[in-house]
Amino acid sequence: MQDDSRKTLWTERVGQWRASGLSQRAFCEQHGWPLNRLVYWARRLKEVSGPVRLVAVKLSDKEAENEVNAPLTLRGAGGWQLMLPAQPDVAWLADLLRRLP
Repeated sequence: MQDDSRKTLWTERVGQWRASGLSQRAFCEQHGWPLNRLVYWARRLKEVSGPVRLVAVKLSDKEAENEVNAPLTLRGAGGWQLMLPAQPDVAWLADLLRRLP
C-alpha cells in the first residue's frame, strides 16, 4: 500500500476511533486492528494537524432554542468522555480545557 493511501486509511480509522468514545484498545479489539498501529497513527496525525483550536459558533434562533438545555459532551483523543451540564460557568470550563492533556 502506498504511503498516501495508507495515510488516508488510517486518517479515517483514527477519526472513527475518536468519534466512537471507546478506548484505543477497545476500539481495536472491536475491529480486529493492531493496537500499536492505531497508537502510532493517532500520534502521527495529531502532530501533523497541530494543536486543537476552539472556534465560536453562532446558532440560529431556532437552533439555539433547541440546544440551550442540551448537555455538553467533551471527548478526548484517548477515548475518555466527560458530560457537563447544559450551561457550565464559562470561566470554569475555560480553566478545565486548559488543563486537559
